Amino acid sequence: MKIRHSTEDVDIKTLLPVIPLRDVVVFPHMIYPLLIGRKFTINALQEAMIQDKQLLLLAQRSSTVDNPKATDLYNVGVVARVLQVMKMPNGTFKVLVEGLARAEVITISKTNNYLAAKLIVVAPDESSSRETEALSRSVSEQFAEYVRLNRRIPDEVLVAVASIEKYHQLADSIAAQILHKVENKQRILEAFAVKDQFVLLSEMLHEEIEILKIEQKIDGTARESMSKSNREAYLQHQLKAIKDELGQMDDAGAEVEDLLTRLQTGTYPEHARAKAEEEIKRLARMHTFSAEAGVVRGYVEWLLAL
Repeated sequence: MKIRHSTEDVDIKTLLPVIPLRDVVVFPHMIYPLLIGRKFTINALQEAMIQDKQLLLLAQRSSTVDNPKATDLYNVGVVARVLQVMKMPNGTFKVLVEGLARAEVITISKTNNYLAAKLIVVAPDESSSRETEALSRSVSEQFAEYVRLNRRIPDEVLVAVASIEKYHQLADSIAAQILHKVENKQRILEAFAVKDQFVLLSEMLHEEIEILKIEQKIDGTARESMSKSNREAYLQHQLKAIKDELGQMDDAGAEVEDLLTRLQTGTYPEHARAKAEEEIKRLARMHTFSAEAGVVRGYVEWLLAL
């Protein structure tokens, strides 16, 4: 079957070698690094390299299964194209793949010491309606808040997502970024209608945002309840740990200690105190005479002058 992928037409084979994935779900349009080390997956990779570099990626129902059978794998996965292969010193392979299209498994068999699947390619849902538009806007706003609250996702992801115009690609791109359980991400992969994908994403994002807000509230409450003496002890402990790790017992250490002392003894707004504490820790890890250290030093001095 031929599909349109970005600006090219790709002919997807109906019989492909299978790579079972532990604890990960790959979506169409996503580029993802995989570490392949099991013998039968290496055999599947080698077969793919002589078959237009195409693979079927299927998530395992349980990551503890070393030699999965058909019943151990989800029935919907992603046809992917191998972009790069690098053999590691320990014999494993680091493989960069690009998701092309959803696919549903018809049958799985084991041949030549690897799993192979007969499959049907699921065409992306290109439908559009006012309801879909409303859902896409709502999910995009939720995702923006999710990224703001979640420090593990860089802001650059928002810029990339904002430039996506096709609904199905937008849904897949957001789904790939959510830090959620495999079974939940698999539900999105198995939802072939883009409207259903947005509904599932909205539910998951709402749940994740509520959890992140609770975590943030707990963190803020803990900071507020920390007495001055406890704060000083905590900062001193952090300073000692930094010094012990880096061996900094020179003038740089004295400078950092002086800044910490000023922070401990002064009266500052909570946001300024927290930011100054964070920047002082950064300064402690830097080379004394580096340009970056000079910038950070100046910023801390500005914060302590508030």
